[in-house]
Amino acid sequence: MDRRDFLRASGVVTASSLAGCAGMLNGAQPEKAGNRITAAEEKISKNSKELNEIQSKVESDDEEVPDEFDPSSVTARVEKANVKLDEAEEYATDEQQSYVDTLRKVGEYQKKRAKLYEDHVTLRNKITTVNTYVQSDRYDTALEKVTEAKSLLGEVRTHTDELESALGDIDSDALSESDRITYDAIETDLSTFRDRLDLVETMLDGFAPMIKGIQDFMPALEAYKNGQYADAAEQLAEAETHFETADAKFRELENADTDLGGIETDVAKITCYTGVLTDGARLFKESATAAKNGDKELARQKAKEAQTELNKCSFDSSS
Repeated sequence: MDRRDFLRASGVVTASSLAGCAGMLNGAQPEKAGNRITAAEEKISKNSKELNEIQSKVESDDEEVPDEFDPSSVTARVEKANVKLDEAEEYATDEQQSYVDTLRKVGEYQKKRAKLYEDHVTLRNKITTVNTYVQSDRYDTALEKVTEAKSLLGEVRTHTDELESALGDIDSDALSESDRITYDAIETDLSTFRDRLDLVETMLDGFAPMIKGIQDFMPALEAYKNGQYADAAEQLAEAETHFETADAKFRELENADTDLGGIETDVAKITCYTGVLTDGARLFKESATAAKNGDKELARQKAKEAQTELNKCSFDSSS
């Protein structure tokens, strides 16, 4: 045989053999890839169920919000799903690979959603502690909690933006053929969520001046009872300004287009307080000014009007 013919023949045989080996080593194996994808889907589906449950509690007016939400179980499932997706990539067809890439993005979206709910639950409970401290006359601590809540609200807004971006990265078409993971099942209505955050911000903006007003109002009444009318009038004027600011904020909530849900009763009660406290502070201020000027009759009249106003929301100035 001619040497060139021999080399050509050898070359053909060698190339064919290598091509066959390459196919065996790198060829797609859809069934193996599919089994691993299914395992990843199971983890992601469990996450969807858990996240939907906490979302239902957060948005419900009837269910009590838990003390905390731990996102670690969601994160752990995403990590396990990613291990299966790594294995699936070794055998995936091009179509399967596209789906694998999408599932990875769904996992990242779920981690961000879990973090959002963790901070939102913490925020809701921190607002509850503000009320608790106000009711126990611990006003400085209540103001600290308002500041902390505002800071946390900023973080929740950031997480909301990140979640929206992560949702936008998910290819809904890639999920259209899936029986287990659908775009509708993972999608979250963030517009309503943002509206609720706006309400929370307005509420916190009302809490701070209301608490400051009470801090001025209570010692002002004590000064009034002790005959220190000039000091009382000055403190009552400051209290009135704070109460006016708070009242305006809480009335924004009453007039908001967004459904107040479970906080509607609380808002109505708080608005009652800020309204009568504003008028009560003004009337006691006028009483203190009259007493300072020696007009005892006018002072008594204004004090009586002030207490009548405060009684509308069961606030007793003699306490």
